Amino acid sequence: MVVQLTALMRSIKNKSGQIIKLVGTVQDITERKEREKEIFDLAQFPSEDPYPILRVNRKGVIYINDAGQKLLNVVESDQIPEIFQESVKNTFESNQISESEVELDNRVYSFIITPIKDADYVNIYGMDITERKHVEENLKEINKLKSEFLRRASHELKTPLISIKGFSDLILSLYANQLDPVIISKVREISDGCERLQKIINNLIETSRLESPELKPKVQKEDLSFLIKFCVHELESLAETRKQSMKIDILNDLYVNIEKEEIHDVLSNLLTNAIKYTPPMGKIEVKTELEEEFVVVSISDNGIGFTEKQKTKIFQQFGKIERYGQGLDLGIGGTGLGLYISKKIVESHGGKIWMESEGKSKGSTFYFTLPIIR
Repeated sequence: MVVQLTALMRSIKNKSGQIIKLVGTVQDITERKEREKEIFDLAQFPSEDPYPILRVNRKGVIYINDAGQKLLNVVESDQIPEIFQESVKNTFESNQISESEVELDNRVYSFIITPIKDADYVNIYGMDITERKHVEENLKEINKLKSEFLRRASHELKTPLISIKGFSDLILSLYANQLDPVIISKVREISDGCERLQKIINNLIETSRLESPELKPKVQKEDLSFLIKFCVHELESLAETRKQSMKIDILNDLYVNIEKEEIHDVLSNLLTNAIKYTPPMGKIEVKTELEEEFVVVSISDNGIGFTEKQKTKIFQQFGKIERYGQGLDLGIGGTGLGLYISKKIVESHGGKIWMESEGKSKGSTFYFTLPIIR
């Protein structure tokens, strides 16, 4: 299968204004191109096309096929149908392809308005996308039900978990000197297991919350430089237990509009992962750079890195990469939700998040951007 992509490149500059790195985003446009090809093939014989095809100039309709006449109740020399007037005007002004969706006769149609080079008219190609819209709506409903199930199940699990955790801690505090060491060890395992399960439940609740389309972060002006230093300080002791070095190279007075607690969670998650997946004596570095209207935060390590296959999974929901039992200095914990949650948070703040790694055992760098206040 041939995949068609579109790429957007942006430059990252240092303090002197020199370009030191190029960062790109890639979008899969295969489906759009296939749809355009289908329309193009049908347009070779527009009179036979089962969907509406129009050619219009700034004054009115130059050509319309039979399907268009029946659906739109329009003939040649008529004015441009009202449903297209604004889109046609924008297409003439921008000279860019535009697309609009219209409901006609209880069916949903997609109309692609295409400017013609060196010509004072545009072509309008219509397609019936009713079935596709039904599938999309069904998928949205399924996703909504899934989120609701996760939310309810997580809350239902919380009550018995609090009881188990509470009683196990009570036993440890009141009877630690009276019980057999083996029993005490088992009770501690119960308590530790409760803490791991509590983190999983909290992640599930946060995931269902972030998937709400109505969700908007409650932002206010904050000093990102201070927040980064605070998060690093919080986790320094964890890095010290693994004899890792943490270096900070950040700009001062980086003011951004954010919900502080959410961006704190993103930074803590990325830093914790860097510490967890970097061997003892490893190095971790936190940097910031300015790129046009954004600040770019990067967290680099010389840890275990990622393969090309693993890179495709890391920001997916439940995209946990299993590393336990592979001879690495790692525990079992983790749900594969941390980076998914981080992605949702950053995007809700108008930023982007991505990672780079040259391969297994070659470290990795996670980046995220936030709009900056000048």
